[in-house]
Amino acid sequence: MSLLENQEMLPCPTKNDPNLMCTGWNLEFPGLILCAFIPETVYFSTKSNFHLNQGRDFQPGFNCMNTSSFRYFVDKGFKLLVKGEASHECVQKELTGGRSWSLRQKIIERKKMTTNCSKHRNHNPFKNKYNSAAYKSKKDFLKFTFNN
Repeated sequence: MSLLENQEMLPCPTKNDPNLMCTGWNLEFPGLILCAFIPETVYFSTKSNFHLNQGRDFQPGFNCMNTSSFRYFVDKGFKLLVKGEASHECVQKELTGGRSWSLRQKIIERKKMTTNCSKHRNHNPFKNKYNSAAYKSKKDFLKFTFNN
């Protein structure tokens, strides 16, 4: 679902791929990537340094961007926006609290924001160290080492 209430997630209309879904690499715990709008004035600003990347990562217009980068640029005063219908519902968990701006102010569409987040990384059932793959592999290693 998208960041907007009762709306399925749509593609982010980037210049290179108008059907790009900003789901990110971690499909198990989405919400780390959003569809950001970078105005040309911000992109070509000497302070933003977006223009220095020669279009490798970002271009003016819509871009899939991680929430950390979005937070960094907005905290620095750059006027980036979020396309809510092309951003995952769990983006809200990454961009709330302790800011001089609110996520609601940054959403392009003037629709109600969802309060749902079904699969967020802070709700990871494997976060407990005794359930983690690393702990289990260490435990198995020790069991194998001392049993042989």
